[in-house]
Amino acid sequence: MTMYRGSGLYRVCGAVVLLGLAASSLVWAQTAKLVVDDFEKGVDRWIANDDHVGPGPATKCSVRSASGGAPSGGKQCGRLDFKASTTGWASVSTPVDGAAWARAGCSTLSLWMRGDGKAEPIRVVLRAYDADTGTEVSYSQALKITGTSWEKYNLRSFGFVDAGGNALGLADIRNLKMLQFARSGSWGTFELRVDEIAAVPGPAGEEIPQPVQPEVSRSFTVAPDFGSEGDTALAQVGVNLGHPPTVVENLDREGGAWAFGFVSDLGPTTVRVQLADYFDSRKEAYNLDLLNKHLQWIEGCRCKPLVCLAPPQVPAADTARKQRLYSVFVSAVMDTAKRGAQLKSQRYYEILDEPLVSGGFSDVEHVVSAYNS
Repeated sequence: MTMYRGSGLYRVCGAVVLLGLAASSLVWAQTAKLVVDDFEKGVDRWIANDDHVGPGPATKCSVRSASGGAPSGGKQCGRLDFKASTTGWASVSTPVDGAAWARAGCSTLSLWMRGDGKAEPIRVVLRAYDADTGTEVSYSQALKITGTSWEKYNLRSFGFVDAGGNALGLADIRNLKMLQFARSGSWGTFELRVDEIAAVPGPAGEEIPQPVQPEVSRSFTVAPDFGSEGDTALAQVGVNLGHPPTVVENLDREGGAWAFGFVSDLGPTTVRVQLADYFDSRKEAYNLDLLNKHLQWIEGCRCKPLVCLAPPQVPAADTARKQRLYSVFVSAVMDTAKRGAQLKSQRYYEILDEPLVSGGFSDVEHVVSAYNS
């Protein structure tokens, strides 16, 4: 994924591909309102979580019941408190039954919210899990609650988007498992009150497809093979941070939080960077400080940093420059590995098969040994 702010690109390498599936028949559901929570019985179904390591409750956020419900509600509401933080993430979550939403024809999330006047943005997240494919996806939209009075929000399904900018489809509503209110990156202390959360039907005529058993079951799966031996390649599924300057350097706090939130929601996964992207051909040097800043940002997202090690491309005829830049490349690799060891960080490295193809080495084991040496 090229993580520039506003990018809609999401690249998945080596994902399992399903072919030959028979078309499913579709049926249409009746419509009804389904209450997620009105907080009249407290907040026992809600969980506060953050990025702190170790036992004990979350330290960056909390949830509790409070008196004074929304205009159309009862006597109580939910109070979400977020403490100021300069990094990491925090969320308050409750389970939802997407299958029931789909059966009832509900495609809109309706809720009342009241801010504290600080106008801190909040991400409303719907997490989906597809048991058939074993994949989990987070769909979210950001809201900024500027007022201190109760306001009603109706959030349509297409307003929730995943990391690649893809909207939550009607057919995916049945896979929803969790509702979250989340922050990531950097934020100030703020309070948010919520009440009368419900799934409601969309506009008239909007119908949610319900899959039934296919009439035929002939299907097969193709899994790309990244090697006949050894473990599955880490790069099979993951994202690419992209060529600097990335969103990590974005001075807009909301933009940085947007990226951090999306990548964190994908974790634990692999985030790939290319050493070549940090090479300045005019100075014939690598910006390793920026590289290590990005690697630490990736680790802060609970993801695995994967560094692609590829020497600078130099015309074959320019032998002297090629040798000089290769020496600079080797030094950069060693320095990157050394910094990782000093930070006690587990980093992964992607090596090219050029030495193998050219006949410089007889097999993969010798290429890896040469890099490790």
